[in-house]
Amino acid sequence: MRSATNRVSVLARLLSCTLVLGCAALLGLPTSASASTILVFGQTDNINFVQAQFSGDTATLTTHQTTPTTSISIPILLTQLGNTPIPPTPAFETFVPPGLTSSTPQTGDLKGGFSGEIIISQNSAENRYGEIALATMFSGGTLKVDGNSGSLAASSSPPLTTVNFTTQNSLVEAALGGTTGVGAFALSFAGISPAQGVPFAGFAAQNSGVFSTTVSVVPIIPEPASLVMALWAVPVWAVLGMLGYRPLRHRYKSSKA
Repeated sequence: MRSATNRVSVLARLLSCTLVLGCAALLGLPTSASASTILVFGQTDNINFVQAQFSGDTATLTTHQTTPTTSISIPILLTQLGNTPIPPTPAFETFVPPGLTSSTPQTGDLKGGFSGEIIISQNSAENRYGEIALATMFSGGTLKVDGNSGSLAASSSPPLTTVNFTTQNSLVEAALGGTTGVGAFALSFAGISPAQGVPFAGFAAQNSGVFSTTVSVVPIIPEPASLVMALWAVPVWAVLGMLGYRPLRHRYKSSKA
């Protein structure tokens, strides 16, 4: 049966180890991050379209408005700006000329290496931009197409690509924490015509999109008094552990004598 002295010794040593580990965790102060959606849009018609053209390893995605035929800005509806869902609001989507391009070889139903600029604007005149809700410059996007649907996605998270945002909209600015930021986006293509196999051929489609940013979470830093108390407790409990251990060691020697 363990003696009272033995139990005190074990408890003291356990407490000292726990406090040491706890203080180490506090001093590490790791940070974390979470994704925050900053813009969502949809295309409600099947008239205006995104066009994809392929020639060897070269691919180009462009936006086309049917009326007027010379416009490169597609009418869309915004359903979220910043962190706030909004009633469907008319806007325009533009793949800035020469469009979203890639010269990377296709691998199965994937084609990477896309880069370019996408502008989501409000009050846009033909081939000109009004207030820019979100301008996205990116490189390293990946196009995936299968049958009548597909997607184009890019993210500033690993595997590392580049996605840079600029805005003139106050709601998006509040979500970004400024007029510029980094993050990710995904465009979804529906009604792809003609249906695609491997390798890709030219097609037209409607699209929708979600844009998000990565917001850093500030670590919780303990108040100075709490940190001092925690650090002071480490040597105190270490001493108590040693004191609890010494009588047990002497008692063990005495029993053997």
